[in-house]
Order: sequence, then structure tokens, then C-alpha cells
Amino acid sequence: MKGVSPILSAIIIITISLTLFAVGYNWLKPILEKRQDMIKVERVKDVFDPLNPSSLPAKIEYLAKFGGEDQLTLNVDGLWILNENLNFIEFVFYSKVSSVAANGEWISLTGGNCENPEEGIVGVDAASVVCARADKFAGGYNITYKVQFRKLRDEITGTIYQIDLEKHSAGKSMSTGKTIRMFRAPGESLTSPKIIILLV
Repeated sequence: MKGVSPILSAIIIITISLTLFAVGYNWLKPILEKRQDMIKVERVKDVFDPLNPSSLPAKIEYLAKFGGEDQLTLNVDGLWILNENLNFIEFVFYSKVSSVAANGEWISLTGGNCENPEEGIVGVDAASVVCARADKFAGGYNITYKVQFRKLRDEITGTIYQIDLEKHSAGKSMSTGKTIRMFRAPGESLTSPKIIILLV
């Protein structure tokens, strides 16, 4: 009987340890997931921040002015959507947390109407309107960030400028890829430069 007692004690200790680990893990898991999702939310927000020189709106505006090509990589699972008719590109992703009010309505992060941006003024308004929204879904949120390009009027000359987004012939209008490539179409006028978007 003396030999059984240490084995039994070891089994009880292992069982208690595993139980405590399982309880602790189940308690910590939601906290860790929310922390990871908060990092993801900040990463996406940074990609759409026009004050960030590496953001999507800043890259597109640079290409419109100076030409060339560029790419943007966003290491977050989600869906890119390019709408050539309404001249916007957006990114939709799921998160357990949101930095945007979850009322299902667009919130402008730069000023301007999110549904139908009004004409702006050269030197006063940005070429793009950046908006975000969060819709409650499955215990979390579907978060959407959108950059839409609008017309800008030069008040001195009356000239209208607008960046036009166009799908690359080898690309798609929707993609779950993490990298998008952008090119300024050669030979375009400065008043309406075309930016070719390649979603793969």
C-alpha cells in the first residue's frame, strides 16, 4: 500500500494542475484575442490614415502627382473591394474589438460626406475622403475602412482635378490578398490622373 500512495498523489497533483491550466486558459483566451485584435485594428487604421506618408491615400496621391508604381501590404485577413464607378477602395475585416462606434453608420475621419463626397477646393481640402464603419457581427464587428477620391476645384482657374481609380486588366474587383499594387497610367493628364489598382 505504501507504493500506491505516491503514485496516487502524483495523479491527483497532475489532474489539479491540468484543471487549473484549463480554467486559466479559458479565462485568459478572450483577453489575449482582444489584445491581438486591438493590434490588428490599429494596423488597419494606420494604413488608411492620410497623415501617415505610407498610408493608402498618401501613396495614391503621390503616384497621381509624380507617377511611377508602388505597393501596399497589410498583414490582416480581410477583403479588398475596388469600386471604379464610385471611385473608392475599401478594406473589410472581422475583429472582436473596434475603435469605431458600432452603429453601422459611416464616420468620416477626414471630413466630407462618406456616401457622396462633395467637391473640394485645391489647397484646402484633401483629394480623398477617408471613412470607417463597424457593424456588429458574431460576437464582434465587421469593420470597413474606405478611401474615396473626389473632385477638387482650383478657385483661381476653375480647373477640376480628380484622381480616378481603375482596375488592372489582370486583377480583380475583390480580393482577400494582403498586397495591392498601384500604377499611374502613362500619358494621363495632370487634371485626371488614372491610378491602376492591381488586386490579386
